[in-house]
Amino acid sequence: MLTEQEADERAMRLAKEGKLIEAAWVKLILRGAPGYFSPGDLYLMQAAFFRGAKHMLSLIAAADRKGLSEEAMLKMVDDVRAELNSYFAPTPPAPKTH
Repeated sequence: MLTEQEADERAMRLAKEGKLIEAAWVKLILRGAPGYFSPGDLYLMQAAFFRGAKHMLSLIAAADRKGLSEEAMLKMVDDVRAELNSYFAPTPPAPKTH
């Protein structure tokens, strides 16, 4: 497993190449448990990670096409940040049941 500094350096190289999503993925998996998951598990997790990123970009692009104000776009980013912070809080909320 890479050290935190090594993972950061690899992620920064990818980011400088314009591969921001891959950089985030690499940092996530390299700082986690890279030897713990099978190649198939890693493939599925990476696919889900990239699909989530694609979905977020689609939402932002749709909002931009609708002509949302800069203030509304910034609120959207703040809402995403708040939702992620809530999810990754020390004690994540229990899944909602309907």
